[in-house]
Amino acid sequence: MRKLNYLFVLPDLKGFWPSGLAIVSAYLRARGFNVFCINTTLHAGGIVEVIRGQIESNNVDVVCTGGMSVYYDEINVVLYAAKLVKPSIIRVVGGPVVTSDPDLSLKLLDYDIGVIGEGEETMADLAVALEAGRNLREVAGLIFRADGQVVRTVPRGALEDLNSLPIPDYEGFEFQTWSRTIRPDPYLSSFSLVDRPIVGEIITSRSCPFSCTFCYHPLGKKYRTRDLDHVFREIDLLVNKYRVNFLNVQDELFSVKKQRMIEFADRIKPYNIIWFPQFRVTDADVGTLRYLKESGMHTVGLGVESISDKVLTSMRKKISKAQIELAYAAAREVKVAPIGNLIFGDEEETDETVDESLSWWKSHPETPLNIGLVKAIPDAKIYRDALERGLIADKETFVRNKFPTINMSKISPEKFKWLQGHVTAAYYGSVLANAFGKVTRSKINAESSASDAYVDLEARCPSCKAVSRYEKFPYLGLANVRVICRNHDCCRELLLDSRKVYAPLLSLRRVGLKAACRARVQILLHTRPQLVERLRGFGVVNVIYRKLIRRVLVTG
Repeated sequence: MRKLNYLFVLPDLKGFWPSGLAIVSAYLRARGFNVFCINTTLHAGGIVEVIRGQIESNNVDVVCTGGMSVYYDEINVVLYAAKLVKPSIIRVVGGPVVTSDPDLSLKLLDYDIGVIGEGEETMADLAVALEAGRNLREVAGLIFRADGQVVRTVPRGALEDLNSLPIPDYEGFEFQTWSRTIRPDPYLSSFSLVDRPIVGEIITSRSCPFSCTFCYHPLGKKYRTRDLDHVFREIDLLVNKYRVNFLNVQDELFSVKKQRMIEFADRIKPYNIIWFPQFRVTDADVGTLRYLKESGMHTVGLGVESISDKVLTSMRKKISKAQIELAYAAAREVKVAPIGNLIFGDEEETDETVDESLSWWKSHPETPLNIGLVKAIPDAKIYRDALERGLIADKETFVRNKFPTINMSKISPEKFKWLQGHVTAAYYGSVLANAFGKVTRSKINAESSASDAYVDLEARCPSCKAVSRYEKFPYLGLANVRVICRNHDCCRELLLDSRKVYAPLLSLRRVGLKAACRARVQILLHTRPQLVERLRGFGVVNVIYRKLIRRVLVTG
């Protein structure tokens, strides 16, 4: 048996932590395989040279990568680079990009072996087969080509015991550097509760017991949980070694088991850390929210999606408008900031249901909601329906174009076009219903540089009138900035006018040419949402963006 060397490569996934790759990497290490990792996001230079250095210095035989379906291009870059550096290398891909449509992934991605479903056991069995020279047809959960034919081996069942998994490979993917380099998601206002957030992302369960039509469950359809002893070993590592001060619980649905949530709250409370979970609205009662807030949960994600009972039924949400209103009322009573979404375009959406949800949204400024259009993502039910109805003429083109918005609903073409513009405007902050806070002070943070701009910010909440201070607040490139009031007896989400937040950054002399130009150009684009939407339709936003930068460079 010949020992092989495996290189796990995180593509440039725009700031997403590689939870899947990190756990598979750790699983192989724990079983004695020779594993190396590279986080391409953190390494300057061309990706070919970055991967070349790893392959040549570690004599790599197998390169492993993967991600979500939207990252076909980024994953292919890794595969092409590996093949260019070492033509004989074996390239393995896993994750939702393969699991959601294995046959399509084999057409669009230049890989040798695809892993379908959960990757830990499959990748370990594959490694054994590769090193022993066994027939890959004996390994469950694979797709590959052999003798000119596509081969799919027998499916692999769900991993029953999540406690058998090791702690994710934080060291291998350079979490220490990652957590202090990558800025948190600018659209998640929860991060504003902590100055200089160091975010840890954990998964305490897999899958979800519900089947909403717009969702896809890449980790299978069977809901399973980790024992909390197992979870808190990972939390101990994140807090004690990496000094994490914000915990993002990335379970598809955290609130499935109430007693488990209560126990989690009891155990997390002594850590004195902010944490953020995802809830079903029917689980968001006053007693539960109050108990969890005392343990550090000052914001909560609520699965809303629509205010129309007709649409909620079509989405298979198994909730009602009345239950949504009760959940938001409970959050307001407890003073927890609820974060939710309205997504328009379900198959039963009509002009009337659109107006119903929008009217409710605009008449409840105390109830923050993001709005967007539903996307047909493989292998969600609405994606399969769109294929059957001929709304997606060519799967390959649709996926390569990163799932463009299509009208799957009963909304009239005129209304749908209007809705696209309206949603874009809301996305960039022009028509959000949330109440505006008042920026009372903003100055350049001493750690700002020509390439990274920060401000020290003070803002007054319109509800409790308290002034919150935010140190080293990053430039986020949005027309309106979302923050959470830091008065824990309020915790309301509010908007701040970015022109006032970032006013000190708009001087070329103060922060340097590069940062000021970026600030000016992005604010211009984000305050002109109609222009952005028109340009997006022609796929030229990036071209215009570069032209605007050049113009600012010339005119100052």
